[in-house]
Amino acid sequence: MFAFFEQRIRPTVVPDKPPPPGLLAFYWHFVSQTKGLYAALFATGMAVALIDTLVPVFIGRLVRVMEATGRATAMHEAMPMLIGMALLILVGRPLAILIDSLIRHNAVVPGVKSLIRWQSHWHVIRQSWSLFQNDFAGRIANRVMNTSEAVRECVVSSVHAV
Repeated sequence: MFAFFEQRIRPTVVPDKPPPPGLLAFYWHFVSQTKGLYAALFATGMAVALIDTLVPVFIGRLVRVMEATGRATAMHEAMPMLIGMALLILVGRPLAILIDSLIRHNAVVPGVKSLIRWQSHWHVIRQSWSLFQNDFAGRIANRVMNTSEAVRECVVSSVHAV
């Protein structure tokens, strides 16, 4: 099951073009390669949020059933609703959280980070020798390593915020 999520991204594929200048174009260059995963992450996050939003509604319906004068009759009439609530809370919510975690931790976190690092590395090693001589030691490598995590975390946080 984990392999399904882990193999969604092939990070070592040689990019067809270098990252464009400009912040939004730079982000879109990498996000567009994995937009299906971000859409799935958005969908699972939305499912969890909607189920969490239904919890106060469920509590209100439970209170209405419990304050009925004929409690046994009200419980019998509300049984399909109660079973639906229980299934959604006990099965649906954990399942949505599990799928969200699998997508985030087994596909997006390692895959996107590796994809951005490999493509950035591929772009950097194609530069002229003077670029490396005119820069401080390690600064280019530091940017290649940290850019991937920053881009991924920014996009994932934006998706979850929406």
